[in-house]
Amino acid sequence: MAIISVTEIWSGETGERTADGPREYTRIFRVITDDPTHRMRDILWDSRIPQIFAATYPEDPEAVCTKTSASRIDASRKVWIVNADYTTWHPGDENPLARPASITFKAQQYSKPVLHDKDGQPIVNVLDDPVPGIEIDDTRWVIEIKKNVPPRLPPWILSYPNTINDGPVKIAGLTFPKHTLKLQDLQIPFEIKRGGPDGDIEYIELSFSLHYRRDTWLIDVANQGFHHNRVVLKRPQSNSTGNQGTLGTLLTVNKEPILLGDPPAKVSEPQWLDQNGFVIDKLEEMEPEILELPLEPKPLDNVDESGNPVVRNKKPHFIRYHVYEEKDFSVLPLS
Repeated sequence: MAIISVTEIWSGETGERTADGPREYTRIFRVITDDPTHRMRDILWDSRIPQIFAATYPEDPEAVCTKTSASRIDASRKVWIVNADYTTWHPGDENPLARPASITFKAQQYSKPVLHDKDGQPIVNVLDDPVPGIEIDDTRWVIEIKKNVPPRLPPWILSYPNTINDGPVKIAGLTFPKHTLKLQDLQIPFEIKRGGPDGDIEYIELSFSLHYRRDTWLIDVANQGFHHNRVVLKRPQSNSTGNQGTLGTLLTVNKEPILLGDPPAKVSEPQWLDQNGFVIDKLEEMEPEILELPLEPKPLDNVDESGNPVVRNKKPHFIRYHVYEEKDFSVLPLS
C-alpha cells in the first residue's frame, strides 16, 4: 500500500493580500495512491505534502502552512485533491504567551585600558618605559530582551541580576561563550495585561539586558605590588645521616619591601611581579600572562648560582578572579 505520486496543480493556486491584514495563499496537489482504502491521515501525513507549521510558502517565507485538507475526486477512490493553506498570521499572535521574545542588539560605548597600539607595539616613552593609565574607547554589545510571561513570576528573577553565564548561550543564532554575558536592567512592571481570542489570557511583560564582554566578565588584577620575594638564605641541605652537601642547596625566600635606586629606597609606585613574586626589572613582552586560581606554589629553585632570582617571563602578569555569581542562563526566556 503506497502513495504513487504527489503533483502540484498550478491552475488552482490562489493568493490574497489586504491593506492591513495577513497575506494568504493556497496550493493544490493531486495525490494518486494504489489502494482505495487509504484514509485522509495517510494522505496528509505524507512527507511530500506541506506540513503544518513546518512548511513555508515558496515565494513568501513569512507565510506558514496552517491548514491542510484532503478530499477524494468523484468516481475515483485512488485520486485525492489536497489544499494547503498558508498565512503570515501566526497562531502565537492570538496567545500573547506564545509570542517570541523581542530581541534588540545595541552598541554601547565605554573606555578600556591599553598596553599596546593597534599594531601590537608597546606604548612606551622615549626611554622604552611603559606608560600606564592609557585608555581608549571601545564598544560593548548590549542585548535587550522583552518577553511576555505569566503573572506568576519565575523563581530565577530573585537571584539572577548581575550574574554571568556559566556555559555557552545561543541567542538569535549567535553563540556566546561562558563568562561573557552579564544580566542587568531586569524590569518587571507588574501590570497584568490580557489577550488571546477571548481576552482571558493574563500576562506581564518582563525585560532585561545581557551585556556582552568579548574577553570575559572575570576580573584580571595586575600582579603588582610594593613587596617582592627575595632569597635570604642559602645553605647546604642535610641528608638523613646528617651529612651536608649531598642533597644540593636549600633555598628560602622572604617577603620584603621592594628597594630601588642608589641608594636603595622603597618604591613609590607598584612594580610588576612574575608568577613567583620576583620583581620584573623591565617588561620585554607586552602580551599579558593570566594566572588562574589557585596559584601554584612558588618554586624555590628559580635562582641563579649566586642565589639571585631569575625572572623568565618578563611580561605583564594578571591574576584572574571570579567575582560574579555564575548561573545557568538556559532558564531565561531568550526565544
